[in-house]
Parts: sequence; C-alpha cells; structure tokens
Amino acid sequence: MPTEVRKEIPYKVFPKVYLSLTVSVGKSMNVTIEKKAAFAVAGVLASQIESKDCPGVWDELYAKFDIADLKALGNGQSLGVCSDLSSGVGLNYLAGYDVTDKKKAQELGLSLLEVAETQYAIVPVRGNVPESIHEAWKYVLEVFFPENGYRHSGAPDFEVYAEGDIHAEDYKMALWMSIVKEEVK
Repeated sequence: MPTEVRKEIPYKVFPKVYLSLTVSVGKSMNVTIEKKAAFAVAGVLASQIESKDCPGVWDELYAKFDIADLKALGNGQSLGVCSDLSSGVGLNYLAGYDVTDKKKAQELGLSLLEVAETQYAIVPVRGNVPESIHEAWKYVLEVFFPENGYRHSGAPDFEVYAEGDIHAEDYKMALWMSIVKEEVK
C-alpha cells in the first residue's frame, strides 16, 4: 500500500486512461478554389431524386436529344448539376450542356438552369463513375471542409465530364462544389 494511504493523508484517484489511435490511409486530392462567373446549363431536369437515379437522367437526355445539337448550344461541355440538396427529400439533378444560346435551348424544349457567380472547390475525380464521384464527395465533406474551414454554400454543384469511357478506372473528370468560408466564432 502507498505510504499516503497508510498515514491517512488525502490523495487523488484518477480513472483509467484509454487511448485509441485510428490511422486512415487514403488518397489525398488536390483540391483548388476558384470563383466561377455566372453560367447557364440546358438539359433534362429530374426533381427530388436519389443520387443513384442520376445516370437515368442522362439516358433520358440522350434518348430525346441529339448530342451534336446539345453541344452546339454553347461550348460543348457536358455538365451534371445538383441543386436543392438541403431539402432532405432528394436532390434536383440536371443532365445537360453548357449553353450560351438560351433561346435555342428553350425552343428545343430543354430545361434551363442559370447558376450565379459562386466560389467552388474543384475536386479532380479519377475512376469509375459514379463510385469515384461518391469518393470525392466523401473526401470533401470529411477531410477538406473540416481541415480548411469551408462549408457547402447551398448553391448548385456540378460535375464536369470529359470525353471517354466513364466506367474506366482511369477516367478523369472534375467535381465543382459550391463553398463559403466558415465564420470563426
């Protein structure tokens, strides 16, 4: 027995200390920040869907419209735009193309979405779609936002697609997530 106890001297008792170490090995993504000017996208809009249903929106777009006509509306860039994520009932997803000729897009019967100037975190995505997009979202939400003091702004996010096989392991694209700097309290 300790001497203090035998002499009835007051002493402190501390609970056991348990230590835990979690090591997570994952890939780091080279996220950049950029302010993008206002732009417009025309395509097929699906409201309040689950993310797993987004590929079907692309199928609908290409079943109804000719790719050459869609590319001719603007710079030819295909974009998937996610909006109204905060509703809690799903998301709105527009599968479409960059558009400068808004009148022609409306004449074709396309939905038109105008996106205001916003600051974005640009996340390079590599691999099979949609799994690689889900990994990028997870990285931004769990690593990039907390470590860099950003949060989602609530503005639309968009996927920038490149030519190629979206199911290939080496497919490259980008995810643009709308952001604002967290206010320090």
